[in-house]
Amino acid sequence: GVLFGVPGAYTPTCTSAHVPSYVNVTAEQWKEKGVEVVVCMAVNDAFVFSAWAGTFGETSVKFLADPCSEATKAMGLAFDAPPLLEALGNPRCKRFVMGLDDGKVVGLNISGEDGKTDEHTFATAALEFF
Repeated sequence: GVLFGVPGAYTPTCTSAHVPSYVNVTAEQWKEKGVEVVVCMAVNDAFVFSAWAGTFGETSVKFLADPCSEATKAMGLAFDAPPLLEALGNPRCKRFVMGLDDGKVVGLNISGEDGKTDEHTFATAALEFF
């Protein structure tokens, strides 16, 4: 499977580039790589996240809200840089992609770490994990 995280619903890069990179990959293309599920997560309430998910139309991507940052913090992926806090008000999820196979992490890219850019967390990078 693929789990990818974004800083928040309706934020510019998440809406215009990150999520569309996954939505534009068909379920059949994921299955050809052995990926059964693709999940997007962010620190948002379920109502906002669900409304945002609806803006992408019909897609095989699942959307998982992490309203209290519990999953985000447990994975060590909380993003709390001062400019972000000023804009969004509370810590969010770092932009990342994780490839999972039978419960094991087979790939992990985190934007801003180890020379990785936002593009290293988009669907093209996720496809390379498999």
